[in-house]
Amino acid sequence: MPSPFDKKSGGTATATKAPAAGGKAKADPSELPQATNLGEDKPLPKKGASPFDAPAAPAGIQAYKPGHFMDQLVLLHATEAGSMKTAYSTEEKPKQEFVKFDVIPLTLPEEFGFTNKFGEYEPCEPFEVGDRIDDCMFFNGPLVREGKRMLQRDISWILGRIVKGERKQGQDAPVMIVPADEEDQEIYNQWRAAAAS
Repeated sequence: MPSPFDKKSGGTATATKAPAAGGKAKADPSELPQATNLGEDKPLPKKGASPFDAPAAPAGIQAYKPGHFMDQLVLLHATEAGSMKTAYSTEEKPKQEFVKFDVIPLTLPEEFGFTNKFGEYEPCEPFEVGDRIDDCMFFNGPLVREGKRMLQRDISWILGRIVKGERKQGQDAPVMIVPADEEDQEIYNQWRAAAAS
């Protein structure tokens, strides 16, 4: 039976509540994600929770950027990959690759905003642990590669931390997701257990 969470299969779910307008909703505790640790193909073992089969959210682009989740533990679900013209497009590279992710934050930043590389502060709408933020469009190379890998290998969710990598001369520091360590996996399992009770 196809998963109602899989936007391509056309399945439906009747037991879940539709996300609120704006693409953000609380993750349904009775239907939690089966996450895969970054860089692995096997899902993390479930500890007494049911699979996460929530319906797809309406299409739309959210204003959340990876910087809003910097150093935070997140679950990511890649929904789409593509390329488009952006402010960073050049004659040599007329389109920039992107991946759309559904994001479930499992830890929270100290503030809901960040200062970008141009010195501008970019605030975002506050979110809570367990909120599902749909259709976040990320253009960062390492995140795009990970999202494409997820789509190619049919990996539903990955668990990891969004971090800045090491800056190379003449380039910005890459924004990437790193595998969850044992402490992060415990945070994930505690969140699942608390949400299921």
